[in-house]
Amino acid sequence: FNESMKKERKSLPLSKIRFLPESYINPATTLIYGDTVAIIIWEPDLQAFVMRSKQVAKSYSNFFNLLWKQAKK
Repeated sequence: FNESMKKERKSLPLSKIRFLPESYINPATTLIYGDTVAIIIWEPDLQAFVMRSKQVAKSYSNFFNLLWKQAKK
């Protein structure tokens, strides 16, 4: 999440959450599961892209892990 969402932490007690600065905000949500990556763009109109590729999933997973390490608890 971005830092403005810190107050939401209590509403998600079973989640591990870290926070990035506002400069990391983008309009897309990325979900990685197995060898599938789903990218969802919420605005202005909902759009979703699903890719099935071990290489793409590994790439997005590596990027997530990099951001996770940089994020604050």
